[in-house]
Amino acid sequence: MANDELYKRFLFVRYADDFIIGVIGSKKDCITIREDLKCFLDEELGLTLSIDKTKITNAREEQANFLGTSIRITPIELRPYVTATRGETTMKMRPGTRPQLLAPISSLVKRLEDRGLARHGGNPTRFGHMVPFDVDQIVRHMFSIWRGYAQYYSFVDNYGSLGRIHYIIKYSCILTLAAKLKLKTKAAVFRKFGTDINIIRNDKIVAFFPNVPLANTGIFNNKAIDPNKRLEKLSRATFRSCSVLDRPCTICQSTDNVEMHHVRAIRKTSEKIKHDYFTAMMSRMNRKQIPVCRDCHIKIHGGNKNLEV
Repeated sequence: MANDELYKRFLFVRYADDFIIGVIGSKKDCITIREDLKCFLDEELGLTLSIDKTKITNAREEQANFLGTSIRITPIELRPYVTATRGETTMKMRPGTRPQLLAPISSLVKRLEDRGLARHGGNPTRFGHMVPFDVDQIVRHMFSIWRGYAQYYSFVDNYGSLGRIHYIIKYSCILTLAAKLKLKTKAAVFRKFGTDINIIRNDKIVAFFPNVPLANTGIFNNKAIDPNKRLEKLSRATFRSCSVLDRPCTICQSTDNVEMHHVRAIRKTSEKIKHDYFTAMMSRMNRKQIPVCRDCHIKIHGGNKNLEV
């Protein structure tokens, strides 16, 4: 039907207040649809459609954006040649067009730069916000950021390009661990934790950041949320130190109901800290703390002088 001037196709997809309209037709058709839509929203719903923001895109020449995903028709120069046999004749040809759904890698890298995981140009840097926390919390949290991108963009045709996002987040994690543990190089972090950054406690892996397969899956994950909104939330997350909660009570060696006892109160620590916020936070996070069972903890705060902590 390629030569049929009356052959038209129209597809409308909406999610919340965002929508996209796909048209197989002329630019004139698109302009007519946009004007009709503007009138309907104004007269029937009392809403205003911004003509400047409602863009008409030729999918063969540009990319349309919808829900954080770029959409285009495969350019002719990127379509591979295929061999086809018709009777006794063998010929080479390019396959027909098809839409591609792509992760906007440049935009994602820019977002990681804005949140402090990378410098300008997409070079990984330490995530300063996470330095005060325990190593397992750092690794678990950073891997969670990557997992958000991997799950949301599981369907895209350029899934392999997400390797750049994985690289930035993983090496930001490694540099954060280097700053946390005062290790001078990335190689020192790999020597300490291995290629997969395995954090082991009591012979169990409690956190890790492995390399991942990046083959296209074409699988939609309907439960995944916008990774950029998720990043905004996760980049401000805070945690309580819990690195010694799995140890027995320092006083009676009980393993039941273990809690943290801080030898020096925060107010007493803060009185002696006159530095910037980061230094004060590091001091509070790293003040002397020991695991004690609930019974011993109550006795300590009850003023029992016979307990040595």
